[in-house]
Amino acid sequence: MQLLFNFLSQRTSEIDNALREEVIIEKRNSIPEWDKIPLEGKGWFEADIACVYIDMVNSTKLQVVKQATTAAKAYRLFVENMVKTLQDYECEFIDIKGDGGFGIFVGENASIKALCAGVTFKTLCQELLGICIKDFKIQTHIGIDEKHCLFKRIGLRGDWQNVVWAGKPVNMAAKLATLASAQQIAISARVFEKINFPKFKKYAYLSCGCCGDAIGEPKPLWTEIDVSIKGYFDFDKAYTCESNWCKKHGNDYCQKLMKEAG
Repeated sequence: MQLLFNFLSQRTSEIDNALREEVIIEKRNSIPEWDKIPLEGKGWFEADIACVYIDMVNSTKLQVVKQATTAAKAYRLFVENMVKTLQDYECEFIDIKGDGGFGIFVGENASIKALCAGVTFKTLCQELLGICIKDFKIQTHIGIDEKHCLFKRIGLRGDWQNVVWAGKPVNMAAKLATLASAQQIAISARVFEKINFPKFKKYAYLSCGCCGDAIGEPKPLWTEIDVSIKGYFDFDKAYTCESNWCKKHGNDYCQKLMKEAG
């Protein structure tokens, strides 16, 4: 261990050098492999991304109330199936955060792929994971946002590093997830604009008409929420949805959305 004076002196010099260093940003159309993401120096990558943030409902209560073996099973089932679902939907980067995590999608229609992954995982929780453990109901709440973002690896060589996403979408998606109730997806206004495009509207904005009060009549799936008073969102409106994939039309709708998203 260095003496305090020597430690502070060395850090001061390093901080001064970092502040004088020019930041170089390279635009990317995809997320490269881990070791190709900049770690040291002035280089950063930038990409237009969509982030889907997935969190387990009542995980704190699970830790306090239930047996350790129940918690262990719930965590494993939730996180492993979250990762597998994100991989199935062409997610380019996955980060696990305790009892959940997030996936990064890149491309013009990245938010559509993020939405498909989110609805699929929500459906999985509702129809399978939620009933597979006897004394705990696994549920999720999900947030999705999209915007440009800077990213690079920050830390030290070896195991002491992680990818940092400097921008709004990951942070906004995480906050949207906390805004959503159990088994809800919450999306930002900018993601809502994307799903309301003509080529996505039938499959992402409207129901298929199989359930609800008016059978056979497609209805809007999303409920508008005013979030302007929250103070931490960079948009004024968010939208929530409680629907899962329909057993009859869900597979077809999902495939059409993914195909249109390219």
